[in-house]
Amino acid sequence: ASGTANFWYSSVAGNNDGLPNAIDNVYKGHFSVTPASPAACLANFTSLVNNLQVNLTNLSTNAASCSWNFGDGNSSTLCGNQSHTYAANGTYPICLTITNLSQTCSNTFCDTLTVQSSGMASNEQDLISIGVLPNPITDYFNISFNSPFTFHYSFKIMAADGSIVAMADQLSAVKGYSIKQINCQNWSRGIYYTLIRTPFGVKTMPQVKL
Repeated sequence: ASGTANFWYSSVAGNNDGLPNAIDNVYKGHFSVTPASPAACLANFTSLVNNLQVNLTNLSTNAASCSWNFGDGNSSTLCGNQSHTYAANGTYPICLTITNLSQTCSNTFCDTLTVQSSGMASNEQDLISIGVLPNPITDYFNISFNSPFTFHYSFKIMAADGSIVAMADQLSAVKGYSIKQINCQNWSRGIYYTLIRTPFGVKTMPQVKL
């Protein structure tokens, strides 16, 4: 709790021998108590699709409790990484809701994944190289792709507090090597997360802005 408390103190007059003999003055003082700010929380995860199975890596910040919803009627309350197998091909929304230790912050992150029994998504993902360079970043950085085929992707860049600083949808990564340059000159110093979604999964990469 916060507030102000009072206390009393005095000065003491002494004799020539240095010993106190009387209270000279009495004073009143006070001090303030301010509680520490509760830890902010941010839900986040990355995914890898393998046939009908999805493997989810929990990248959340200050998560004391977690609630996963896999979009097929199944759920989990574990905060660790998750592995979930679907019963049928399809597109499923997956959401993770977290709460911090003091229960003063709650945050939810969702993504939509497509699974199929052929395993095509996992095999094609293994052929794609995705990078974010340089790191740390200053004025500009590049999202890079090296792929044997052309595909569409989207990206979203979030600050540590969950605010979105840049995003774009329906971009094309051409066959071979391609890059998307991002201007970050006006960003504040700190940690950012670049989330890149392809037809084959989601990859999240942290960066430090100097």
